[in-house]
Amino acid sequence: MQKIIIHGSVLTYLILRAACLLLFFIPRPLALLFGKAIGVFIYNFFPKRIKVARINIYNFFPKLNNDDREKILYDSYKHFGMVLIDFLKCAMYSTNEIKNIFNHQDENFQKLSKNQGGIIMTGHIGNWETIIPIMSLSNNKFSV
Repeated sequence: MQKIIIHGSVLTYLILRAACLLLFFIPRPLALLFGKAIGVFIYNFFPKRIKVARINIYNFFPKLNNDDREKILYDSYKHFGMVLIDFLKCAMYSTNEIKNIFNHQDENFQKLSKNQGGIIMTGHIGNWETIIPIMSLSNNKFSV
């Protein structure tokens, strides 16, 4: 009998595809609540990056009190969980779902379509991945 060996990257891919498929059946509002829960879980049980995040928040908001800075940190983790869920779900979004999530009639999208190109600057952790489908639906020229 032959052993079947699955390489780690293949296993990771299969797990991510299974997560995408599972999330397909969960409505977005419920999935985003689950994402918040993931963020809270990571905040509480994987505190590896919290010290650096606290220092960064203190450096950027030195006039805020500790409770407000801690709320920003906590909310950032919840937002990360929501972005993770949206990232996994966006592979399965239909055109109508994308249009319902984003305001593609926004004047900024209209301005982009009238130009030869541009640069979109955004934070590293955010919903920047989800802008790709809406840019395509808006017939904007773009490159990632």
